[in-house]
Amino acid sequence: MKPYSAYLLAGLLCLSSALPTFAADTTAPDPRTSLGMTPAERAEFLSEMRKMLGSIQGILQGISNEDRKMIAEFATQSGNRMARATPDTLRNRLPQAFKDIGGPRTCCLKSW
Repeated sequence: MKPYSAYLLAGLLCLSSALPTFAADTTAPDPRTSLGMTPAERAEFLSEMRKMLGSIQGILQGISNEDRKMIAEFATQSGNRMARATPDTLRNRLPQAFKDIGGPRTCCLKSW
């Protein structure tokens, strides 16, 4: 057996013995706060979150490749533009704690 194979096997054995501890605790209360979205709002919100994660992934890839053009391209796909596009009907119902996650209000954003 090659030396790295032994390490891989040992790592897999350790991981497999720890798997039961990673199972979800279904008896614990859910600490999340409902944002009270309609199904259509929820679908749009999740779509925006996927776009945001894609943008972040592109920015990180650009950084690792030292590609400033790629960084700029992906940086324009998210951020304040997404916040400004939030419908007022949803914005007015969002809890302040959720709004605060986005950072300080700026002059270019609609009033929260």
